[in-house]
Amino acid sequence: MFADATDALSELRESHAFALVTNGASCLQREKLLASGLSDYFQVVIVSAEVGTAKPDASIFWHALEQLGSDGKSAVMVGDSLSRDVDGAIAAGLAGVWVNRSSRPRPADHPDLMEISTLRDLPAALSAMTTTEA
Repeated sequence: MFADATDALSELRESHAFALVTNGASCLQREKLLASGLSDYFQVVIVSAEVGTAKPDASIFWHALEQLGSDGKSAVMVGDSLSRDVDGAIAAGLAGVWVNRSSRPRPADHPDLMEISTLRDLPAALSAMTTTEA
């Protein structure tokens, strides 16, 4: 677990609902979540092995939105994988925030993508996205 996760989730939990969408085996993913101490932050946890589809398939994101009771209009996927997290979310009609911890070059086909290097920057990024949409 990254040290910045708890602070970001704590700051945003009063104004945002969280769903965790993860690929992998259910027992392993749920065990990792429990061991991280972050499970109480998520209202919904979607594990690919339990639903029969995985990121980047748009249907796994729609499933998470349905479980949250959200229409997705203001939903944002935050992830470190461009292909699985961000592109999958965009294909599902969601906005995406790329957590680029290793300062990889931005691909040319993502010129307008919101990018952060640490979750400490997430509250400001979400605020900027809301301001831009208004």
